[in-house]
Parts: sequence; C-alpha cells; structure tokens
Amino acid sequence: MFAKRNADITVILHDNGVYGLTTEQFTPTSQKGFKGPSMLRGNIEEPFNPLTLMLGSKATFVARGYLVKLDHLPDIMVQALEHKGFSFVDVLQPCVTFNNTYKKYTPLVEILDHIPSSYEEAATTAKRSDKLPIDIIYRMEKQCITRNYTGISIQ
Repeated sequence: MFAKRNADITVILHDNGVYGLTTEQFTPTSQKGFKGPSMLRGNIEEPFNPLTLMLGSKATFVARGYLVKLDHLPDIMVQALEHKGFSFVDVLQPCVTFNNTYKKYTPLVEILDHIPSSYEEAATTAKRSDKLPIDIIYRMEKQCITRNYTGISIQ
C-alpha cells in the first residue's frame, strides 16, 4: 500500500533466505527444497522475489545490494534515503551458519552497468535467475502522497 501510494518511506529488507534467530526456519525467500526444523522435508514453495513484488506495487525506487560489496552498498542506501517517494532496497546478506548464502550469492552477484531505462527492462532485470543483479533496478519521479493530500511537501 505504501509503495502504490508513493509514501515517502524507505524500506530495507535484510534478505538471507533463513530466519537465523529462530534457528533455521525457512522464509518467503528461501530456495525451494531448503530444509530446516520447520520444513524437514524441504520447502515446497518457489522463493518469493521481493524486487518483482515492489515493481508490481509501483514503488518508485527499487534496488538490490549485497552486504559483501561494502564499496557499493552505502551509495545505494544513500540514494534510497534521498529519493522522494517510496524506496525499497533488498540487501542480500550471507548467513554462513544456517544457510550458506555466501557460497550461492558471491559468484552470481553482478553490478549493473546502467539503470534500466523502462519498467519492462527493470522487471526483466529483477526476474533474472542466472545472475543476481545489484544496483538501482528502477527509479522514477512521481509526486508523493503527502504532497497530493496536503499540498505541501513534508521533508
């Protein structure tokens, strides 16, 4: 709802595909087949793609970062915070204890060489499964809901 209405909010998702604090429970982003105490036979669901959800919700800033790329991630977060409107950053975080996503993510992470120029290109980028693209996936300027209702911009 906040994304659709373009509320001036930044959401940062810490995504490692496991609920580590509850000792290895599967999450909506866990890979199909992931085994843990809550799914002894393995997760039967396809993993959830946070980027496509946010794009489908009409978020005006969608990005992904990787915690291991510390020279890259802070800039994405700053741009998300400075964006006027709803911004979303999916941060891939390795969990080497319960779901070694470091081994999975590191060879697949790829920094984009440009921001996709259209919604369609952003959606295609977000759906990639051969690589994990990181950087700004989609950005557009649109009036914030606070401006629409009050006639003033809340800083």
